Amino acid sequence: MEKDSVLNSNLAEYSTSEQVLNEHSKLVMTTITAPSSQKKIPYTVFDCSSHSGLYYPQNICYNNPEDLSSRWSSGVCNQTQYITLRFDSPAIARTILFGKYHEKFKVYGGMNLEDMTEILHQGKCLRNDNQPEEFPLRHAANNMAFPVQYIKIVPLTTFGEKFNYSIWYIEFCGVTDKDIIQKVVADNQKLKEIETVRLCLKHFRQRNMMDIFRGLQERTGVKLEEPLLTRLHKVLVVDGDYETSENIIKDIYQQGLFDEYANNTKYIPNWRRIYSSSTGPDSNNAPGPRGGHQMCIDIERGKVYLLGGWDGKQDLSDFWYFDIQKEKWNLLSPDTCQDGGPSARSCHKICFDPTSRSIFVLGRYVESHANTDGNLDSDFYRYNVDKDKWTLISTNTAAEGGPQLIYDHEMCVDPNTNSIYVFGAIYGSYYGSGDTPSSGTLGEHYQNSRRNLGNPSTTAATATTAPLPRSSAQTPSGQPQLKSRAGHSMLFDPTTRDLYIFAGQRIKDFLADIYRFAVDTDDLIEITEDYSKNSGPDPGYTQRTTIDTTKRELYVFSGYMRTTSYDVVKNSLWVYNITQNKWEKVYQNEGRGREYWHKMQNKEPCPRFAHQMVYDSNSKRQYIFGGNPGDSKDVSRRLNDFWELKLTKTKPKDIMRRSVFLLRTQKLREMHRQAELEQQNNPVKLVSTKTKQALEYLRSYVSPVLDEKCEEELDEFQRLCACLCLADHSIDTKQSFISQNMFKVPSSKVSHPDLSDIIFSGRTRLYNSVIGFMPQNIKEPEESLVDIIKI
Repeated sequence: MEKDSVLNSNLAEYSTSEQVLNEHSKLVMTTITAPSSQKKIPYTVFDCSSHSGLYYPQNICYNNPEDLSSRWSSGVCNQTQYITLRFDSPAIARTILFGKYHEKFKVYGGMNLEDMTEILHQGKCLRNDNQPEEFPLRHAANNMAFPVQYIKIVPLTTFGEKFNYSIWYIEFCGVTDKDIIQKVVADNQKLKEIETVRLCLKHFRQRNMMDIFRGLQERTGVKLEEPLLTRLHKVLVVDGDYETSENIIKDIYQQGLFDEYANNTKYIPNWRRIYSSSTGPDSNNAPGPRGGHQMCIDIERGKVYLLGGWDGKQDLSDFWYFDIQKEKWNLLSPDTCQDGGPSARSCHKICFDPTSRSIFVLGRYVESHANTDGNLDSDFYRYNVDKDKWTLISTNTAAEGGPQLIYDHEMCVDPNTNSIYVFGAIYGSYYGSGDTPSSGTLGEHYQNSRRNLGNPSTTAATATTAPLPRSSAQTPSGQPQLKSRAGHSMLFDPTTRDLYIFAGQRIKDFLADIYRFAVDTDDLIEITEDYSKNSGPDPGYTQRTTIDTTKRELYVFSGYMRTTSYDVVKNSLWVYNITQNKWEKVYQNEGRGREYWHKMQNKEPCPRFAHQMVYDSNSKRQYIFGGNPGDSKDVSRRLNDFWELKLTKTKPKDIMRRSVFLLRTQKLREMHRQAELEQQNNPVKLVSTKTKQALEYLRSYVSPVLDEKCEEELDEFQRLCACLCLADHSIDTKQSFISQNMFKVPSSKVSHPDLSDIIFSGRTRLYNSVIGFMPQNIKEPEESLVDIIKI
């Protein structure tokens, strides 16, 4: 009893986990992150899988970078190798330092060897040099710090195929103060006790063991959930008062408790094909079929500009703009060369500068036979959109220290500094086929060897050129190297002043890496080496990408993709969340063949590459035009369809409607059960009164909240209709719809004699479905007490 009293007094102070976390955050988290609290953590080698020769595991305790033997090396090279370290006393480990190069690895930590948590997964190799490199360790979960005493390091790759795993000097830093560690341990214990009680409360309530539930809650003072949800459970599950339950759902909606779930739902793609409003789908008053063209957008004026391209037979020099509000194409020039602008071209790049209200044009593809007869100088043009005037900025950018004649490069404008960034490309003098990536001569990719080999170059809009602060030859030791490439993506975020560079083709390789380049500090960070291995799209070439700097999202559409077994033109759309470093596949259609896509021509775009896509950040709409469909039967075929794409998410109001639908369908099931019982008591009556009432409820209350576009809801509605219409004639009560929806786990003795187990179980499942739309910190735990017990 004395022990129980101690437990009760401890928990009485904290009725929710949130209170423990709040106090912990105020008193502990601020302390452990302070620089003055960081100390070197002493450790010893506890265990290792194996070692080779004189490369003992204890060698990692000493920082001797010049001594080639001062390291641990495994005796064999397989996936079971590890080294385990033990801190002298529990500590909060915040960083790990590797004294010399190592390969990919994982790090685990815990208070004992049986309960280890992954605290670092280093997905890329360490720098291949003898300089120390430090990494942050995960030392908190859900804003609660946790101490560790054991560290397990698991190497994943070796220096080479014939090498064993090696680790050099290791050093840890963090918090070792005994008072702080004691406080952290105590807070973790309090949190565990509260969560254990909450799991028990959830278990007893789900089994309708309400007497035990109330007794445990009164004894401990622990709250299972927010009072509003407790009231919902009482009204819905215990009382079966559906009208009041709907009112509570409306209160939940008005308090914004559905917002978090709505924000985390998947995007829904909404495609719309756009035709010129003046003359309809058969009009010639719009750009013709093409690929390898370029587009940019003037968001302020609502105009999409399109220049040039390859129609399958020749390069084009026409210049258009699309009025977004009027949904009408306007021809600015049938031949820009005649207006003092660029000649016909494809695979060039254009970008719009909102500050100077100008469009810049750089690069072009040159046919192989033009190598000796044609002009191979790299011209650079500017078009003033307000004055409708072309200006030749440079006749040869290479002669001025800029890029040579290139194509399939990327170009971004920085309106704040009046600069343009150019990276990657193919030399214009190499053979190819316009916008077709299948040519086998893409072996050389543009690099400005005189300026910034391997890094983006910057070209001032005033025709003067200036390299970035350093070239790859001057790259600090260990700095990531950005591989040259073509057909990649590069986007500029003016808010954070970062360039994002990813994907593309390098000789025969399709890339799937992502880099972030800080233009002001010249820092290059490799975000991921291969996003296709981290739930991202396949490696790609000529995919088109846009950015929303407010949402911090990248949108990647289609392209020429490489799978594990073959190359294919895919029809897919992916969203990359920069903050969360997370990919989401929004859309993909595996349909093939002209006949199929002819039927779909007004529903969604067919697969393509060498197309273009721009983004209106005000209306949150993408605009996509043309491209190469990769038609093997007609290699010169190009597209001229124009599409609008709007990505939407489920709205909080939709979640409220969905919740009301679930409530009303559950009530209808109970009415159906009552109709079945009435029919059993009066089998002579053709249609029972309860059945008529249920049918009327179906028509007047369930049907109005049905979303016919939702297959799940429509199927449920049709099943309910069938059950009610057939209930009085052919439904076996043992196989009725209600009996099929019995709770999977048998309930214990009923605390409410007037409430059957089957009704209580159905309402409990309904309650769990509804609270599934709410934030985790206000509802019962997701875990189940039964699942914790291991047999």
